[in-house]
Amino acid sequence: MFHMEHCVFCAFLSKGKDYRDCGRPCDKHRVKLRDRVGAEHILKADAGCRNTLYNSRAQTGAEYATELLALGVRRFRIEFVDEDAATVTRTLERYQALLDGKITGTELWNDLRSSTNSASPVERCACASNQASSFRRGRSPVIRRESDAFRTAIA
Repeated sequence: MFHMEHCVFCAFLSKGKDYRDCGRPCDKHRVKLRDRVGAEHILKADAGCRNTLYNSRAQTGAEYATELLALGVRRFRIEFVDEDAATVTRTLERYQALLDGKITGTELWNDLRSSTNSASPVERCACASNQASSFRRGRSPVIRRESDAFRTAIA
């Protein structure tokens, strides 16, 4: 959803003032913020103590893959946080099939959604590279979701 320089972990879970004396509560605690409709959005801190609040629902830019490939994009990033190894493997295999032209972005998304239950997000995905060319066309294929525990790149 968005990034911020303010560290919520330090402000509310520490007596410190910043990264130098906070004790890194972000390494010990899981924080989710609940919105007005009850959706829980995961909050993560990166190595530079910047916080990212992620959408509660999995998102993907897979439906833009064909257009991005046609524009010359050759690198895509998929980010995971707390998915198990089987989910990560299946997701990466499906994205590879998409990039190989064996399935469409819509098929990929429907397949991944149907292979999980509603209590467990499908994926936390970011498909982003060569963003300038797609921004010029008036829409953004960049969709970010949780990052931390597992990152990979498909070239």
